Amino acid sequence: MTSKAAGPTLIPGLSYSDARGAIDWLVDVLGLRVSELHEDARGGVAFAQLAWRGGMVFVSSRSDTAPWNQVGTASLCLVAEDEAAVEVHYRRALAAGADFIRPLHASRSPAFPDGVSAFDLRDPGGHLWTISNYQPR
Repeated sequence: MTSKAAGPTLIPGLSYSDARGAIDWLVDVLGLRVSELHEDARGGVAFAQLAWRGGMVFVSSRSDTAPWNQVGTASLCLVAEDEAAVEVHYRRALAAGADFIRPLHASRSPAFPDGVSAFDLRDPGGHLWTISNYQPR
């Protein structure tokens, strides 16, 4: 049996004590957009799908019974279109008072010897986000 993926083939999932607040933050500060949101019986977020360019992330309210909601913090990278887009997202996060781990900087490594523009911040749930113009090949 063969299957053809129509979208992302790797999708991280994040859980938050305040999933609605986290979703608002991810939309307002990082520029993700909500493509689906389903409530649970208590009015929490049973499942949300947030889109970023060609990728997405699943978000849910933290639950005592779901094993995938018991994991620790995650580190994710959002790939911006170019250096100018990284700067736009940085200014947006700066204006929102984001918790920066590293401000906007030029980063070089063996993977990207010519350098990329990047910054790192922590979301309200403690997850680390990097926004960069690094385009994996």
